[in-house]
Amino acid sequence: MPKINFVTVLFLLSFCGLIAQDTQLLQWATQGAVSNEEYYEEIPFRYIDGYIFIDIVQHNKPYNFLFDTGAEVTLIDRSIIDEFDYKQLGVSNISGPVIKNQGIHTIVLDSIHIATLNFTNIGAVAIDLTPLKTKFYNNDIKV
Repeated sequence: MPKINFVTVLFLLSFCGLIAQDTQLLQWATQGAVSNEEYYEEIPFRYIDGYIFIDIVQHNKPYNFLFDTGAEVTLIDRSIIDEFDYKQLGVSNISGPVIKNQGIHTIVLDSIHIATLNFTNIGAVAIDLTPLKTKFYNNDIKV
């Protein structure tokens, strides 16, 4: 048991060190704001198979967004990223069981409009979300 605890503590200390070194990443992830002075708003949503979907309109085009209250970052599908005004910060390669060796783009979105609210300066990641989209196409939801 002490070995597991030691490895866990060592991993956590290493991870905290990486985060502490990259204050720019923390700033990127938490820099967003609401530009409205009054921001009490009821946002219509659909609850489908345990997931919350909200509608946004960007450049007069409607989009369905999966609203994830536990997400640490906003994800935008690369197939629609050009519908948004953004600044690219960097590109990294990732790989895993679902995502096979693809580039993710770290970006800052100028704005996202949800109902009457305008969110600005949002740290986000543009990535190919095709593996996730197939789950929702059966429900006639285009993510």
